[in-house]
Amino acid sequence: VAAAERLRLAAEEIELKTANGGKAYLTISVGVACATGATAGVEGMLLAADQALYEAKRAGRNRVEVAPVVATT
Repeated sequence: VAAAERLRLAAEEIELKTANGGKAYLTISVGVACATGATAGVEGMLLAADQALYEAKRAGRNRVEVAPVVATT
């Protein structure tokens, strides 16, 4: 979660130039998933992270959301 937040903050610092000479700034939304053990399936982890990502977008974007802990299989 801390690494995702550092990445999000670093992205905010990126200044882009538009075609008409204006400025735009980059933002990102991140979904983070954690497992309770080494046997949690990759597909389950990806699904949980994806759901957290969409929650970040629904909650206003440019944020980090953490999925509920994925139980081991």
